Amino acid sequence: MTMIDLKKLFNSIPFENQLASIHHVGFLIPYGMSDIDISSVCEKTCIIEILNAEVGFIRYNDLIIELISPINKNSILYTASSKINEITFDHFGYLKSDSSFLLEKNFLKISKFYTCLFETDVEFLIFDNTKIEIVHDNI
Repeated sequence: MTMIDLKKLFNSIPFENQLASIHHVGFLIPYGMSDIDISSVCEKTCIIEILNAEVGFIRYNDLIIELISPINKNSILYTASSKINEITFDHFGYLKSDSSFLLEKNFLKISKFYTCLFETDVEFLIFDNTKIEIVHDNI
C-alpha cells in the first residue's frame, strides 16, 4: 500500500494563490494509484456519485486536506487524474461566508452539488484559471 506523505502535500500547496481564509485544500490522486486506501488514511470518507469519486479528508497542520480519487473511467476527474503520476494539488476550498472576494471578480460556475464529505452543498468555480470550491456554511 502506498503511504501518503502529508508533509510533502502540505509543502506543495500554492499558498501564494489563496484568495481568503482557506477551509480546505483538495488533492487529486492519480487514477493508476489504486493501492491508496483513502478510508484507512482519512478521518471521513464517502463516494460522491455525481463525480464517480471517493473523497476523504485528514487534518494536517491545522488544515483540512481533501483527497479525491476517481473510482472508474466514467468519472469527470478521470482525464485529469490519468495525466498525473503523483498526488497533485487540485483546488482551494473556501467557506461561502469567506468568499466576498468573488463579488468584484469574473468567474465561471462549473457545478453545484451536495457533498457527503462536508454534508452540505458546494459550488465549483473557475477564477483566474484556477479551480476553487465554495463550501456552504451550514456545516
